[in-house]
Amino acid sequence: MFIDTANLDQVKEMLSFNQFEGVTTNPKLLLKEGHPRFEQLGKIRDLKPGVLFVQLVGDTEEKLFANCNSKLASADKAHRRKGSWEFQVDQD
Repeated sequence: MFIDTANLDQVKEMLSFNQFEGVTTNPKLLLKEGHPRFEQLGKIRDLKPGVLFVQLVGDTEEKLFANCNSKLASADKAHRRKGSWEFQVDQD
């Protein structure tokens, strides 16, 4: 089971139950939090949620992979050492 939010307080509270494998979020949930996407994702990652699923932004395969590569390149090195960023591309 995964926590479906980008809100840090909600993630902290839900992680205290020790019943979740990680966090899944999307661009809309991240936007609600009012911080740059990868800044907020880094804060979630700092909570050590296990797996962190992130939706990429783009309307073509090329844009999705460009978004992935640019975000990986700009991700804080400390966050990369703490755990992997996992990306999944869903195709219709």
